[in-house]
Amino acid sequence: MGPGLLHDPYVDMTSHLFLLHIRSALCHSRWSGMGGPLLITPPSDSYSDKRGSGARDMEGYQTIMFGFFHLLTLCTLGSYVTPFRICAFNGQHFGEKKVANDEILNVVVKIVQRCDICLLQEVHDPKGTVVSKLMSVLNRPKDEFLAVSSPPLGRKSYTEQYVFIYKSVL
Repeated sequence: MGPGLLHDPYVDMTSHLFLLHIRSALCHSRWSGMGGPLLITPPSDSYSDKRGSGARDMEGYQTIMFGFFHLLTLCTLGSYVTPFRICAFNGQHFGEKKVANDEILNVVVKIVQRCDICLLQEVHDPKGTVVSKLMSVLNRPKDEFLAVSSPPLGRKSYTEQYVFIYKSVL
């Protein structure tokens, strides 16, 4: 590389940081944390080892090959695995007032419809009408979702529930 040329560490194969970014539709957002960059860092030159530089080079090569093998495995298996979405939503005192408000109810329905399993937190439903109304709106086009509620938790004056809403067919 001559003087005055820019040094690009991502192109220069002598650099010690290799950045692999998965942009494939098979691998993107399938696993938590796997849609972003995968960093593979071989040992640095300052690493002092009595085995000599050949052993350090071999360790770096093995690290890189393991990373490529791991990447290839994820991409291959990604074509056989269907995405499965789990979410949690804090309704912040989700009770009769919020269910009566169509705008709030539609937002909650849109959030739940994106997931295969959704945990709805802070549901205030002493009469049992909040979950039933949410489920009727959620299942309006077709009966796709089922729900399981925890028993009421908290003080006698104010109780909350956890509601798991899930797709009946995955």
